[in-house]
Amino acid sequence: MAGTNLLTQNLASGSPGYRLHCRSYTGPVSYATGGFAADLATDMGIVGSIASTMIQSDAGYMGVYDSGNTKIKSYTSGGTETSSSTNLSSVTFTVWAVEQL
Repeated sequence: MAGTNLLTQNLASGSPGYRLHCRSYTGPVSYATGGFAADLATDMGIVGSIASTMIQSDAGYMGVYDSGNTKIKSYTSGGTETSSSTNLSSVTFTVWAVEQL
């Protein structure tokens, strides 16, 4: 999925350490129920484990990362999953991920 890495920042020294990553993803032309592909570890260069994620969009959609299927699930402001075939190509999803080193 097309996207741009926006930030990689160490949060604290010591053991365990943490690193904050931020990346934008453009939504798909036709959303598929269950989410759209987004392999955060590969896309963001995460080598440790993903401790936490937060996803927001610029169009009122909410996102949840499905790590087992490496997908971003999109939800409407009412809390229901975005309808299949919805055009999200003009929507930017901003993903924040905390990596435990």
